[in-house]
Amino acid sequence: MTPKLFKKWKTKVWKSFLKKFPLSLINIILILAITYIAIGYVAGFGILAFMGYLFYSTINLNKLIEHPWKSAVWALVYIAGAIIFDIFLSKAIPMFSKGDGASLFSATVLCTILLYLWLKSRKYKK
Repeated sequence: MTPKLFKKWKTKVWKSFLKKFPLSLINIILILAITYIAIGYVAGFGILAFMGYLFYSTINLNKLIEHPWKSAVWALVYIAGAIIFDIFLSKAIPMFSKGDGASLFSATVLCTILLYLWLKSRKYKK
């Protein structure tokens, strides 16, 4: 992240935080609690989906401060994605591939889906 983009992101987050101060502090604590719960679920299935959730939460922190339940929904989406891809890795892929090829394939598919969702959400923001 370049310094200019970081400063812009920090300004947006700070404005959102100050706009609803007492509630925004509770929302940040709620986001941290959801993150902690997500770690417990995703740690058993793989860290890739959890990293996607953290990336989403960091970029959109100003919106999540105002609407913390969006964070909960996205945490559930990433947890479900981690479970689905763990099942996909353990059941379907070994029939076609052995070893590291399976994990590379599933990581590529997951990143493609996350990129698609990110681009789709950007389209609706404009």
